[in-house]
Amino acid sequence: MVLKLFLVDTNPPKLKYLIIVGVDRSSISCVSVLINSKPNRKIHWHVDLMALQVPISASDHDFLNYDSFVDCSNLRQEQIYDLELELNSNLDAYVGDVTQTFLETLRNAIKHSNTIKGKLKKKFGFYDS
Repeated sequence: MVLKLFLVDTNPPKLKYLIIVGVDRSSISCVSVLINSKPNRKIHWHVDLMALQVPISASDHDFLNYDSFVDCSNLRQEQIYDLELELNSNLDAYVGDVTQTFLETLRNAIKHSNTIKGKLKKKFGFYDS
């Protein structure tokens, strides 16, 4: 699921696309990654970290106006209840879905990320058994 929400914790606060990439076993919380128009400049300096900036094609995802990048170096944890409230009050927040193949690409990048804590990966199913 892809949502377009106003995020106050970005600099500056603004509307951002986020992709829900995992749900915990109790279905109380979920994690998401952000879509950026360009790779995150804060991590541009290191090739391993740049590999976590996954290109997303506008031609495969019609909610996008142009090709962009998904930042898989950081997971945002959200309470599902809060997202439900947002979706109920803002029906335009849901903008579409990514393809299953692309979701697996994102999940694989997250599994191999050294910037995301193992505890968080485990909670949301990003570890191979």
